[in-house]
Amino acid sequence: MKQPLIDILAYLIHNYNEHYIGGSTNVIDTDLMADNMLAAGFHPSEVDFTVNWLADLKFLQRSRNRIKAPKKTSMRILSPAEKQRINEKAIDYLFHLESLGVIDARTREIVLDQALAQDDIVTIGVTEIKWMTMMALINKPTSQKKLVLISELVFNENVIGH
Repeated sequence: MKQPLIDILAYLIHNYNEHYIGGSTNVIDTDLMADNMLAAGFHPSEVDFTVNWLADLKFLQRSRNRIKAPKKTSMRILSPAEKQRINEKAIDYLFHLESLGVIDARTREIVLDQALAQDDIVTIGVTEIKWMTMMALINKPTSQKKLVLISELVFNENVIGH
């Protein structure tokens, strides 16, 4: 990939709702998205990556209802692979979003899964976690208020102190 993941995610955030979701059905027009990304200067491999990444994200979102929500007394223990790939500040930030109610445990797991799938990034930081969380929330139609909050978090470094 020639452009960093952040560039791709930023492009999607700025254009996703307006161009790629058809009404209330959340159908992604991947052909239109691919054409627009190519026209914007993204490499074909980046376009393929994006289409696959969104398909994976959509699959995880649909699957989330099959995952039993953890009990409030449960504690998430990260695997050694997760600790190695995602830096401590990013992990703290993600759990902080969950403690504030911005995301739930299922969304946290989707973000962690997507973070670990990024082979081109050696260490996932807070910035990547913010963008991935925003993408996960975009795909949840019931979370528009949360999306506004996470947008504020992504674009304003001083919000919530992380």
